[in-house]
This record gives sequence, structure tokens and C-alpha cells, in this order.
Amino acid sequence: MSCPVMNTMPSELSEALAEFGKLLPSCKKENQAVHDCRVTVAEASAFNKILWQFGFGISHCVEEVKAARECHDQRNTVSAKIMQHCLNGDHQQLAKQYNACLNQNNGDSSLCKPLLANFLDCARAYASS
Repeated sequence: MSCPVMNTMPSELSEALAEFGKLLPSCKKENQAVHDCRVTVAEASAFNKILWQFGFGISHCVEEVKAARECHDQRNTVSAKIMQHCLNGDHQQLAKQYNACLNQNNGDSSLCKPLLANFLDCARAYASS
């Protein structure tokens, strides 16, 4: 029995989506703060870990996780607004259109690049407004 092959995303589409991702708010700082906090907790002394069992110093990283979640929520909101403006809210529309274009043009991606360029132009314009 063979293993089914997963469809891969065309590299041009993947690159366009990576460019789109750069237009969204970055949560690197917040993610790093969560990571650093979790490392600090993991490396805590045995004495601190004993205190935690009695309720001292619990709720580790709550503020860091809250800030990261707020950032990711903001990122999702901005993404949804751009998708609504540029793709009528259908986040799969770009991939569908691009794949249909490739199929119609025998895989010639040069004929389909304007679809990606138009989306990125729209996204850039909306993100900068």
C-alpha cells in the first residue's frame, strides 16, 4: 500500500503569502517573551518549585501569554480586513484563482504572476492606509 502524496503549494504562491505575512503586525517580541518566561520557569530552583506546590509564585507567564494572544488576535484582525478588502473575505480565493490560471496555461507561472502581484499591491495599499 502506497502513501498518498500531499499537494504542494506552488513556490510563487508561497512566496506571495510570505510577503503578505510581512504586512501583518509582528508578534516576535511577544512570542520571545513567552519563550523566555517558560525557560525561566523550567530552570527554576528546586526550592521555588516546592513553593509553587503551596501556591507561592503560581500563574507563571500569564501576562506574557496574554500579550502574545492580543498580538496574534490583532494580526488575525488585520489579515481578515485585508482579505475582506482584497479577496472579498475568501482567504482561499487567491490559491484557487492561481491554481486555475496554472491549469489553464499548462503550468506557465509567468502568465499567472499578475494575480499574485495584484493581490500584493492591494494588500500593501490597504495595510499602509
